[in-house]
Amino acid sequence: MKEEITHRIKSIFFGSIIIFLLFPVFQKHTGIIHEIGLKGAINKPCKPDFSLHDWFEAVFQEKMETYMNESFGLRGYFVRIHNQLAYTFFRKAKANGVIIGKQKYLYEENYIKAYYGLDFIGEESILCRMQHLKYLQDTLEKLNKHIIIVFAAGKGSFYPEYFPDKYKTCRKKTNYEYHLKYANTFGINYHYYPTKI
Repeated sequence: MKEEITHRIKSIFFGSIIIFLLFPVFQKHTGIIHEIGLKGAINKPCKPDFSLHDWFEAVFQEKMETYMNESFGLRGYFVRIHNQLAYTFFRKAKANGVIIGKQKYLYEENYIKAYYGLDFIGEESILCRMQHLKYLQDTLEKLNKHIIIVFAAGKGSFYPEYFPDKYKTCRKKTNYEYHLKYANTFGINYHYYPTKI
């Protein structure tokens, strides 16, 4: 009797694993569950067309592998669960270029670079860009058309106090400050969001 119960438990466990592994394939072909896609910059690969040339060059296999990895059933849910587990238990952000700051603030690394001026493109480059904008603005105004430039500050500009300590450094010239400077110099129409500078 005890062996029969043990055998039944093993069978149920094994059957559950098989169902779990096969369900994404079933979902892919039936769409029985409404899936919410992932958000962001996602490039969905197309299903590759078969050709003997691609087969013998192993190109078809690589493309098919990429396609299958990106399009199996319930992929969005699995990715979200994976990311949440990594964040909750290991304090790791799985999104590309995202850093976890103090008090669990999430930043894209580029926001931190922009705040400290580590991505500064150079005053000459900004001056040239703003001169072109001024020319465009004046030309459009002659045609009774108006433009306004919006300088939207990044998250790092509003909450620098939550940056991880290892990213803190001396502030240098920033793209944001010099764009504002030359917008004022040339009288370019703009709207900006003040930052903690």
